[in-house]
Amino acid sequence: PVTAQVTKRCRWLLGFGPEMDAVRGVEGQDPFEQSVDVNAVGWSMCAVSSRAFRVRGPEHPAALLPLIDMCNHSFSANCETVSDGNGGII
Repeated sequence: PVTAQVTKRCRWLLGFGPEMDAVRGVEGQDPFEQSVDVNAVGWSMCAVSSRAFRVRGPEHPAALLPLIDMCNHSFSANCETVSDGNGGII
């Protein structure tokens, strides 16, 4: 169930933070080589897992299918992008 997956990921994140704090700045052991906030890691896990699907069944690893999001969108736009004249978008 979804609640079990959320609980499992939260527990992993709670353990991951202290593990990273222990190796942060230790040459050869710090995988990020910069400060990484556990909340940012949690957000990135959510972003990735929301686009991961088990296309070959539950016993196989999930596959990232970023374009699958397009199946959930309409061809009729309900917004527009406008240039602010300085290279940005409003």
